Amino acid sequence: MDDLTPPGIDAAAFAAALAEFREAVREQWVFTSEPDRASYLDPFAIGDQQTHAAAAAVAPANTAELSRVLAAANRHGVPLWPVSMGKNFAYGTAAPALKGSVVLDLKRINRIVELSEDLAYVVVEPGVSYFDFKAELDRRGSKLWMSGAAHSWGSVMGNALEHGVGYTPYGIHAETICGMEVMLADGTLVRTGFGAIDGSREWQAYKWPFGPNWDGLFTQSNFAIVTKIGIWLMPEPEGMAGFAISVPGKGDLARLVDTLRPLRLDDTINATYTIANGWRQITGGTLREDVWQGEGAIPQEVVGRLLAERGRGWWNGIFNVFDHTLGGIDLRIDKIRRHFERHMPDAKLENTRWVKGEPQQAWMRQEVSLAPFGIVDWHGSPGGHSDFGPVVAAVGERVNEVYEVIERRFIEHGLDPWTGMFGMGGRALIFVADMIYRRDDPEMTAACQRLFRTLCDDMQALGGGLYRSHITFIDDAAAMHTWGDAALPRLNERLKQALAVARSLPQSLGFKLRRIQLAYNRQFQQFANAIGIPTNQLGALAVICRNPDIAPGELASVLTLDAAQLTPIIKQLESRGLVGRRKSAVDSRSHQLRATPKGEDQYQQFKVIIADFEAMFVGEALQEHEAQHLLDLLVRLEAAARARG
Repeated sequence: MDDLTPPGIDAAAFAAALAEFREAVREQWVFTSEPDRASYLDPFAIGDQQTHAAAAAVAPANTAELSRVLAAANRHGVPLWPVSMGKNFAYGTAAPALKGSVVLDLKRINRIVELSEDLAYVVVEPGVSYFDFKAELDRRGSKLWMSGAAHSWGSVMGNALEHGVGYTPYGIHAETICGMEVMLADGTLVRTGFGAIDGSREWQAYKWPFGPNWDGLFTQSNFAIVTKIGIWLMPEPEGMAGFAISVPGKGDLARLVDTLRPLRLDDTINATYTIANGWRQITGGTLREDVWQGEGAIPQEVVGRLLAERGRGWWNGIFNVFDHTLGGIDLRIDKIRRHFERHMPDAKLENTRWVKGEPQQAWMRQEVSLAPFGIVDWHGSPGGHSDFGPVVAAVGERVNEVYEVIERRFIEHGLDPWTGMFGMGGRALIFVADMIYRRDDPEMTAACQRLFRTLCDDMQALGGGLYRSHITFIDDAAAMHTWGDAALPRLNERLKQALAVARSLPQSLGFKLRRIQLAYNRQFQQFANAIGIPTNQLGALAVICRNPDIAPGELASVLTLDAAQLTPIIKQLESRGLVGRRKSAVDSRSHQLRATPKGEDQYQQFKVIIADFEAMFVGEALQEHEAQHLLDLLVRLEAAARARG
């Protein structure tokens, strides 16, 4: 790894900041060596790990040290990237979104501050993992249950702040938050809710104090650093049952969703359910080469054959139900079975049971585990994965609409559509469309990046958005929020500017980039609408005008399109009289593209948009590297100009 300093900060200023960090937390807790910095790289990076490399890391042990670190960062303009434990695999782990940031590693702030058996809550600090929490519950012989994440070495707090999901009635983890302590960028400690009252005993008892509730603002944001969080816990139930539902037909997804929804809405199914497609089901205990050695996604007929060999249908649903009264589980089981017999008689239902006092079993998900990582090497080692996670209303027709787009795009990009869904409450599902790849295969990781961004465009055209994303795509995810002239991103920016001091907890190009990107998209779209030409055609025209006599293959490469996608765009430009073609002087079997005078005239009109925004960059007083990044962004937008609906 090369020596790296934060953006816009010279080596001398950075050395001074590091010296102050060492004074704040002691020498051994400031990490600058190459091996230490490498430990903060994203192990599942979708491409070059160095894109999100940290310049250093600092690990305070308490809020006093944290305050001193923030003060030093503010004095020297050092951007910080806070992480609880940095174990959020598939989303970037501890790597910073902005290359050259200093990772603010909070894993040493790791107390379980309070565990209330009477009111069923816990107060934890950032460095408490699910392993730690489960061990403490067992040590105390607690009658409270945790709602664990898919893997257990991550932070209890971090998972809740990132809108993570579990498998109990308390499985929407952000909804279990009640009361926070946060440190603002200037070092001020704030307690939300009733924690703002000295001596309060209601801090974790009730979410809605006098005035606004700030807890939600500190989830998935960089407005402050959360140092304590209250989380509600579930009392041990009298019994529970685990269901597995197999549905034979690939075309039965909508019917399955519509059958599950009323059971979830009336709380018969009172925990998160999951649905997995055929590709997701065939991976257990195998490598991809064991089932398919061909190019591209595993064909549907191969998946169907493998499912038949295992006695499974195309869709598989899994969920647990819980009850706190004797006999309540029997009533739930009976109602679920009768409901499916009436609405999906071809579905196969299996269930198992547990009663309080019996030994716990793996299906209950009360044991800590790292088992979900078994899929990572599906393509062989070194493997990695991330996912595309849109939120979709739990209506069969809507879910099917989104699923078909996701499956089609995965197959177009040569990837297996390894797709599952979480049923969140009764009204929404979260898709988890996993991109599984070999980290050392640049073509595969590039395909994953193209796939994710294409799906962002697809979802925006369908009026959808994401619940979280890998750090590589956070600007793409944020840019989908265009309603009201991008009112929500602009509001977020105003709050950030009000709370930020100097450059600690930075905008990381983020809001500034997003504002200009969104404004550019809007103006480009307005021009396209005015002249009646779709933005994807304008983008192609721009590249052709800048590169006269460009070959179609080269144009496809610039636009990151395949031939099937590019051909209709060229034909439409030709039919509008904007582009013509002629035989190549080098190879008479091929041809080249050139703009007509009419096409050149159109290009000159929307080229003004680019000049306007270049002028804006000067007014923004951006640093050189930021301005160059934005200029590069506009070139990409002009060239690619994906259709937004």
